[in-house]
Amino acid sequence: MTNRSSTVLSNIWLDQVLASLVLGERDQWSDFGLVRPPKPDFPMEPVRWIGVKLVRRAIAKVDAADHAGRYADPLSRGLKDLMAAGIASHTGD
Repeated sequence: MTNRSSTVLSNIWLDQVLASLVLGERDQWSDFGLVRPPKPDFPMEPVRWIGVKLVRRAIAKVDAADHAGRYADPLSRGLKDLMAAGIASHTGD
């Protein structure tokens, strides 16, 4: 498929979506995931914020324990290891 034909197909797709929205129809085009408003699910942002706070606090506790020559609690070490695993998975290691 050439670039020109894919542009034509995307224009046909866009025409279908816009026509359904303007006419107020409820069909596959007006209910398409990119044009319908997001469903009112539980917002993930508060959960992420809590997770970030927990991991940051765990990192601080583990670092403070390491500098004092102590062993941090297993929960803090586990949270810090989760953070390190997440970074490694995003860098391709």
